[in-house]
Amino acid sequence: MQIIIADRENSKVGLEANVDLLWTSVLFAENIMASSFPSNGIYVHYHFDSFPEKMRFETFMDWIKRGEIYEEKDGEGIERVYKLWHKVRNMKNKTTQDIIFMKQTEGFFKKAFTSYKDATFGFCRNINIKELVPLSDKEGKKPLVVIDLGENDSERKVELTRFNFIALAICSNSSVSFFDSLIKNSFKSIELNKINEADPTIDFISEELFEFPSPLTLTTEQVHVIRNQMSSTHWKYLNALEKLNEELAEINFAKENFNIIAEKYNTHTSAFKSLLQKTIDDTEVLSELKKENTFKQMHKLHIGIASYGTVLKMYKTLEMILEETELYAREQIIEEVNINNSTVFLFLETVKPE
Repeated sequence: MQIIIADRENSKVGLEANVDLLWTSVLFAENIMASSFPSNGIYVHYHFDSFPEKMRFETFMDWIKRGEIYEEKDGEGIERVYKLWHKVRNMKNKTTQDIIFMKQTEGFFKKAFTSYKDATFGFCRNINIKELVPLSDKEGKKPLVVIDLGENDSERKVELTRFNFIALAICSNSSVSFFDSLIKNSFKSIELNKINEADPTIDFISEELFEFPSPLTLTTEQVHVIRNQMSSTHWKYLNALEKLNEELAEINFAKENFNIIAEKYNTHTSAFKSLLQKTIDDTEVLSELKKENTFKQMHKLHIGIASYGTVLKMYKTLEMILEETELYAREQIIEEVNINNSTVFLFLETVKPE
């Protein structure tokens, strides 16, 4: 089962929490698909040179306009030069002056685009995801696949729009949505071992799986070591969730079915649950990191079970998607599953030191 992170730059989740989601996924899941503000830095680093020319320029200009010292007149000047260069390049009969202008302008943009690529790597370094860059590639042969999605869904049938990416995360038995614990502020939950005390207004059932120290100081080599250790337990646990999802898809998320849901969850995961924390504690890299981070934050990973419709509402409530994306995704989800039936998701809680 793959973990899916799907977020917008200006959501309620924020940059720091999205970085934590990315790190957690890479440490404990076999495969990850991510479209978020931090993961886009990795995406550009790998894909910028293969962008169509116009897309490279627009991406570069978007970066320029975000700069603290950006002035509109400068941006307009660059855009005028780009348009003129494009016009001259397409002219059939070029003068010597035209050719000189073209070569100078091409040299300028080559240096500018190189600076931009360097800046994206600097961005990855500044937000502590530089060590995750080698775990992603353009071919998808490495664990982290990063996808750049637009803010809006202007064309419903275009492949890899935000709405069908969200629908994939929610509907596919082999994918699981990953949230920040902010969802607990907006949705009513109950722990799995207390479901007999639940009332009909419960939005989701949850269970804490394990805790681990903040991984932001790990190196790429250490990440590989940890992933190797996790492959024998955590990857198998996630694969068990895929089989669980197949059965939950037939069960309405309602109080009268909570015991059935809990029974199926325990049946599929009991062989691995007790090993999750033990594997982390027995992994030397994480054990040493915990000692070093005595006064730093810890993370707790939780599993949640809710209706498909509630999981979609989580994306919208945290402003991870816009209203039009929610509407399009809902239509697609309804075509594939009963939106009131059950599915799993994950969420990450950050525990600050006292």
